[in-house]
Amino acid sequence: MSIAPKLDELKKLDDAAIIAAHDNAASSTVVGVRYFLDELRARENAKVSGSLEKLTKRMYWMTLVIMAATIVNVAVYLLDTFRS
Repeated sequence: MSIAPKLDELKKLDDAAIIAAHDNAASSTVVGVRYFLDELRARENAKVSGSLEKLTKRMYWMTLVIMAATIVNVAVYLLDTFRS
């Protein structure tokens, strides 16, 4: 049985080391249903996160377009006002 690393040590490990430690421990560990439910939940969270990131990028570009249209609208108004 291995001893879990301290939190500071765990944070210093790269992904490959954590995966290797998991795979090593998994060979002698019995899991329950919650393990699989947690994995499904993590995958669903990753999908939602990706969707939110795409939505955020679209909102960013829409904001830039609206800002540009507003600047053009103000410029046209000011030019029209000064010509009159």
